[in-house]
Amino acid sequence: MKLFNKLTRHVLYTLADEAEVLHCAEKILHQRLNRSETVLNSPDAIGGYLQLKLAGLTHEEFWVMWLDAGMRLIACERLFIGTIRQIVVHPREVVKRALHHNACSVIVAHNHPSGGLEPSESDIHLTRQLKDTLALVDVTLADHVLVSACGFTSFAWLDLL
Repeated sequence: MKLFNKLTRHVLYTLADEAEVLHCAEKILHQRLNRSETVLNSPDAIGGYLQLKLAGLTHEEFWVMWLDAGMRLIACERLFIGTIRQIVVHPREVVKRALHHNACSVIVAHNHPSGGLEPSESDIHLTRQLKDTLALVDVTLADHVLVSACGFTSFAWLDLL
């Protein structure tokens, strides 16, 4: 952290704590993702950002990245909050927000506080349901990313889309 000493007119530095470092890292990744030239066409391009946002949580959260026709980020937002073991996602609400953002594609993500990166049967069912529901309004589900403290995995990587 940078401080300015008015008496000596020098810049003083103090050690940043873990929360400050993570906040700065998240801010840098968010800025990179928000650049208009950044195309989000691979799970690796978004995994680090989502892991910073979701990996340390003790409850499940469901996030959506709204993308334009060129696969560039329009916005990223949390839509649903769950408990330690489950989250209820309403596809209708995802469609409403996709239309609000005028998104052509979406990447959905949620965390597993337990640390596991294997998609559950309910994760797979939700992904199919979201894909089918979004397709009705001509929005593509580009990926579903699972995040934990151990890393992240992609439904696209696993051929589950």
